[in-house]
Amino acid sequence: MKQQFLRTTLVAAAVLGGVVAQQRAGAATTIDTGPIAAAPFDYFGYWGEGDVQTMGQTFIAPADSVLTDFSFDLRLDPAAPRPGRSYFRFYLMAWDGEKASGSVLYESGTLEVTHSGAPATYVASVGALALTPVNEYVAFLSSSAVLDGIEDYGAMAATAGNTYEGGRHVFAINGSDLAALTTTAWSDSPRDFKADAVFTAHFAAAPVPEPAALALAALSSLALLRRRQPGAVVVPTGEVPTA
Repeated sequence: MKQQFLRTTLVAAAVLGGVVAQQRAGAATTIDTGPIAAAPFDYFGYWGEGDVQTMGQTFIAPADSVLTDFSFDLRLDPAAPRPGRSYFRFYLMAWDGEKASGSVLYESGTLEVTHSGAPATYVASVGALALTPVNEYVAFLSSSAVLDGIEDYGAMAATAGNTYEGGRHVFAINGSDLAALTTTAWSDSPRDFKADAVFTAHFAAAPVPEPAALALAALSSLALLRRRQPGAVVVPTGEVPTA
């Protein structure tokens, strides 16, 4: 097994620091953990076959809680002994503080990383997934469902330190067992070096009824009240009035 996962360990003195980047503009919120760190502290790796199968970033859902997309910066490690590609899928699940919980909220199709130069941004277009404000979630990639028997050397870009206070980079060695992600605690960066994944998530505000729709609903309720006769029984759907 390759022993190069978290090759950014033991470099706390070299961390440059960063800023929390959660921005709200109008009716939308963006979580952005910041740019990639300077080499050689710039990647978490490897992920894929024969090493770490799953890694990602935890976050707290903001008030504008409808998730539209999230992204990670990825590449193949240029020092890998076997050039080729790394297969994975994106996922989103709730987070209980140490592991994923509940059912899968989002799963992408199979994607692949084939380049070893500068990292490319891979985006998971979720659509409009309503999350619960203030709750914790984990966005991650995993090769567990697409293992092919060939070692992978995928690398995920890392920030210069813990730039986002609402979450952290996490990983799991779970082989082909996706169910283990909800039963076994994941790992994160060592205590002396805390870094986030280079991660971005975009959120929209939950839909708010238009004033005209609210007025129409109020008029409909008023008309219903006026049609009621004295002594009439209002029966909820599915119930039978008693004498």
